[in-house]
Order: sequence, then structure tokens, then C-alpha cells
Amino acid sequence: MEGDVETDAIRMLGAMLGIPGASVVDGEQLQAGIWLAIETAQKPANCPECGRPGAADGVEPYKLGTFSAMGQAVTIEWRCRVWRCESPGCSRDRFPEEDEGVTAFLARAPQIGRTSARSDQSGLPA
Repeated sequence: MEGDVETDAIRMLGAMLGIPGASVVDGEQLQAGIWLAIETAQKPANCPECGRPGAADGVEPYKLGTFSAMGQAVTIEWRCRVWRCESPGCSRDRFPEEDEGVTAFLARAPQIGRTSARSDQSGLPA
């Protein structure tokens, strides 16, 4: 309904992320802060090696980091889709989804305990 004010902290944080197409799929208020699990909108993925379409091969959690929001620590986990290349002769077996919104978020969001935010997705599940 227009004009409604969101009062649930987990849903508010999901809206504040600013990652287009991302949605909070799980969350929990913990003693040490808030834990959020997000998913990005599913898009077709092509193998970065050969360019052929990938086949879904599961989801792996990837910790984006711990950030300060609403006066507390917020740990964000991305449920990153993993794809498999089925092209004969391709040297790439599996590869993670890539998302420009996640990359932009990591570049701009200051993490707790780090002097600079990550600006790439290296280290994602492979």
C-alpha cells in the first residue's frame, strides 16, 4: 500500500542495499548483529572460457562482508549461483554467476574492520 512505512529491520536493510534485482531470502537478528542472505535475479550465464550457455549447478554461499547499518553490524551472504560448462573440450568446468550490482555494492560499501572495500568478485566459488 502506498505510504506504508517498513518497520521490519531485515526488510529495511534489504531495501537499503541498493543492489538491483537482489532480494533478502533469509535473515536473522543475532546477538552480534544482523545476518542477511540475499539472492540476485537469475539471468542466463555463459561460460567465460568458451561463451556457450552454462547449466545450473547449485548455489554456494559467499560472504560479501560485514557492514555497519542502523547502528549495528550487518553480515551479508550472497547465495551465488554456480554454473557448469557442458561444452566438450572446454577447459572450464564450473563458474560463478556474476552480478554488476554486487560488484558495485562491494566497491562503495565500507566494511567493518577493512580499510577498503573489495572492488572485484575474485574468490567467488568456482
